[in-house]
Amino acid sequence: LGSAMQVHVDIRLPRLGVRGDFKSICRALQLDARQSGGADGDAATWQVTHRPALGMSEVALIDLVMRGCCHLARMEDDISREEPVVLPGQGPDSLPGCSAEECPEEMPEMSGHRSLMARVLCKDPSIFAALRDRRTPGGVGVAP
Repeated sequence: LGSAMQVHVDIRLPRLGVRGDFKSICRALQLDARQSGGADGDAATWQVTHRPALGMSEVALIDLVMRGCCHLARMEDDISREEPVVLPGQGPDSLPGCSAEECPEEMPEMSGHRSLMARVLCKDPSIFAALRDRRTPGGVGVAP
């Protein structure tokens, strides 16, 4: 079924944490956040953890929280340098899993993803092979 492990990270986000869309940013990263005050009672410290993760391994949970916190730290750094903030899933970088240039021959690791498509593909990887070269009339495929 998954792990009973809960991963928490305390992280200082004095600029990002006061944004009105901070919690929705966390949700987009499959994270939950609550103000923790840290060891010194600092209001800018947030406790970040993964959202409910039935079916995810311990390694996938740790990786999810680690990657999410790295993204939050980059966003905090962008704000401090007064650069535009790139929201999760937007911007020039590819989303994890598939190259933006070409579709891989084999299905990428998707066990850490919780979308319906990822669950279906993990259950039956042959679907990826059958669909990898197919496109909709608008040119959209499983991967670029």
